[in-house]
Amino acid sequence: MDGSHEQTAFRLGATPTYLVRAIAERNFVNLKRKLERFGIGPVGWRILGALREHDGCNIAQLADATATDRSNLSRAVIELERQGFVTRSPAPRDRRNILLSLTPEGHRKFDDVLPVVLRVTGESLDGFSREETDQLMALLQRMAANVRRAVPD
Repeated sequence: MDGSHEQTAFRLGATPTYLVRAIAERNFVNLKRKLERFGIGPVGWRILGALREHDGCNIAQLADATATDRSNLSRAVIELERQGFVTRSPAPRDRRNILLSLTPEGHRKFDDVLPVVLRVTGESLDGFSREETDQLMALLQRMAANVRRAVPD
């Protein structure tokens, strides 16, 4: 197949990275609407979820765990701290390293919001069997690992 045919046959919507991004963006919008009544957004939700799994992590670790850039993450952490869901404390061995933790209120907020998040996630998997969902997750995890290993030119 010559290169010119490949260029004319290219369809953005048929690329896996486009589909992953489109799904993530639409899910973000859906989740944002559903979470408004809880006074928290999707980024705040991801922070609560990540801190529930990795309590006491620093901002760099949290950025990695939430797949969120540091500027958006910092703003969201400040808001969650203002709401009483997150605390900051200096690391015992390096006081310049700030560690983040959920407060009891943060744990309660997580528990309140979890059913809504699970419902939104479940809607995106409507019609998928358990085996298909497991296969999709395995494939996406492999794709994520490939992207992490890729070195930009």
